[in-house]
Amino acid sequence: MDPIAPMTRDQRGIVLVLVLWSIALLALIGARLTSASRTDIATATDLYNATRAEAAADGAVHEAIARLADGGALHWSADRLIRTTSIGGVQADVSIENLAGRLNPNSAPAELMAALLVRLGMPTERALAQGGALFDWRMPGGLSVTGGTKRQMYRMAGFGYVPPSQPYENDNEIAAVVGMTPEVSAALRPYLSIHNDGAVDPNEAAVPLRLALQDLGINQLANTTPSATVEITALARSATGNRFLRRAVVRFRPGEPYQILAWSQSE
Repeated sequence: MDPIAPMTRDQRGIVLVLVLWSIALLALIGARLTSASRTDIATATDLYNATRAEAAADGAVHEAIARLADGGALHWSADRLIRTTSIGGVQADVSIENLAGRLNPNSAPAELMAALLVRLGMPTERALAQGGALFDWRMPGGLSVTGGTKRQMYRMAGFGYVPPSQPYENDNEIAAVVGMTPEVSAALRPYLSIHNDGAVDPNEAAVPLRLALQDLGINQLANTTPSATVEITALARSATGNRFLRRAVVRFRPGEPYQILAWSQSE
């Protein structure tokens, strides 16, 4: 058998280059794998912390429900105060509002909606038109209380839809009403709730709505329903900066289990 011939200088140079390229390629692959692993770990960590914040907010809501139902020293009232609790090591701020102090857009007269808008800073003439449009949205029929037809009003405003002539399904639906801007919708939203199944209680109402009631000579509207409906807001903040805001609307009736009417995430 012939002995293996020694490599020439050129061959040794080619082999060296191939080895160096292989080492560089392996190093690049290793760096990419390390970077991908770090990214995956960071993503998983952030997801974990976000999930903890969400769980803490949900836990804080359920704690508030339990404390609302408690008749002893652990009781919390629907007084809009901010209370801080800790769920699983994550801090959450909780506030509870009695929705008897809010106006139900499905039962409010147009003039009361207009009076509230005036108290929120809208000029009277525009407020009257906007109050009528909010009223039109839920009322049956094609005619507007401000004159003309609903279809004509929305077409002139450039909308490709008309009011459903049915009750509002949620409070945010007011944003779709003709004439509403994001600013007006945001300003009006805190004073409305479709879940107030009774009349407005001025003692629970915020100042602008209370003044609107007074402007129309309405000094008191007794809440005739035995139920109590509240909105619970829980903002959880983890030590890593993750935030989660949960809103829940809960109804309590004497002798019955509580009922969750709405459960949403807010920004």
